[in-house]
Amino acid sequence: MANNATPYVTGFGSFSSFLSSDKDRTTVVFKRFDKLALRDLLYYQSELAALQEQQDRFDREDAIEVKQMTAAWDEIRVNARDWTSFSDAAKRESGSERWKERMELAMRIRETLKNYSESPFPSL
Repeated sequence: MANNATPYVTGFGSFSSFLSSDKDRTTVVFKRFDKLALRDLLYYQSELAALQEQQDRFDREDAIEVKQMTAAWDEIRVNARDWTSFSDAAKRESGSERWKERMELAMRIRETLKNYSESPFPSL
């Protein structure tokens, strides 16, 4: 039977090959870095809290304008209910920066929530 083993220099490659050859995984021991993982989760939560505060501020501004029926009130109502309208307004070259800022915030929230949900949660 031919030996198909990859030759490794002593180091990460040879050690990972050794660990993976242990079928019952008794030699596999990894540090969990709980302290760092928890700090990272706290950073994400703090970042999300700041993003939520910014979203809440935008929502309050929009509610005031709708209540006062300013020039933008109808557009605000439409964009608050319809993703396509909101997205189109954010892409327009001319006009208010309002929708571009709100779309940028929405995408930052989406990305941060995605990263937060994919982060390794240590078992507590």
